[in-house]
Amino acid sequence: MAKCGFQGSSTVNINIDPANAHYKCGHLAMTYTGLCILLILGDDLSRVNRKALIEGVKALQTPEGNFSATLSGCESDMRFVYCAACISYILNDWSGFNVNKATDYILKSISYDNGIAQCPELESHGGTTFCALATLSLTGQLDKLSKDQREGLKRWLVFRQIDGFQGRPNKPVDTCYSFWVGASLKMLDTLQLSNYVQNRQYVFETQDSVVGGFSKWPDTCTDPMHTYLGLAGLSLIGKQMVVYQSPFTVRSTKFFKAKVAMCPLLLKERSNHQHRDILFTHLLYGYGTVAVRMRYGYGMFAYSTVAVRHGYSTDTVRVRYRLRTIRYNFGTVR
Repeated sequence: MAKCGFQGSSTVNINIDPANAHYKCGHLAMTYTGLCILLILGDDLSRVNRKALIEGVKALQTPEGNFSATLSGCESDMRFVYCAACISYILNDWSGFNVNKATDYILKSISYDNGIAQCPELESHGGTTFCALATLSLTGQLDKLSKDQREGLKRWLVFRQIDGFQGRPNKPVDTCYSFWVGASLKMLDTLQLSNYVQNRQYVFETQDSVVGGFSKWPDTCTDPMHTYLGLAGLSLIGKQMVVYQSPFTVRSTKFFKAKVAMCPLLLKERSNHQHRDILFTHLLYGYGTVAVRMRYGYGMFAYSTVAVRHGYSTDTVRVRYRLRTIRYNFGTVR
């Protein structure tokens, strides 16, 4: 059962040469994504082979404490530690997740500047900092951070804001970090130290009012990933810009409330994790290897209802669209 888990596509189930059979195995991120999609659709997970999935998770943890994505030979880092933690939490079974080893791995990945990297001795990054903090929160190990580590991490995160947020020092701001960094600050009860107005203004500057969506930078093409993470970031700072509701359908929420012991992540009163809402309503797949331009691979975890209100006039929309088209055609897009 070590090969068990969800795959990214049914195409891998085609008949292949036996010599390549080892590629037919579960992928940790796809297992997490698959479970979340089932929950969104109102499934009760009764058809899921829980034991097999947990055995699949267990087989992917390395001696260092992190996790590989697959058994077929793959990188192992903080992204998949987070995915494994979420799978274990959703299934309410930690028998395949060595919490102590994973916690030790996370603590060793804290860099000299107090941010958290993909692996020990690498550069701090906003996305992997989120993965690490979320894992510590899910496993009840957030208090393992010392006071100095916590305060240093808060400082590092706060200093990632320029107007929007950047993922690393000396990098341009990017819509997606409104969530990655914002959620990390939220978990540390420090989001209020950021500038909500500038963050919101930057995210809306990346919005295309003609075709819809948000982009990485202003005046560039929108995409689902940045649209989703832009909305997720806006939901953290609240106000009247984004109306946030549970990502789970009413049906699934009611179902799991009826089955109290099955899925504690849906039951706020039974959760000891302060920021359970942002742990499960946003990230499905951290910094992957199989998606957008082989750089970032995020599973899309949609809100059940997200309403975005903006006040552009018709004339403003026309001007913005024309400027965007001119800049794109002449190669001046950032």
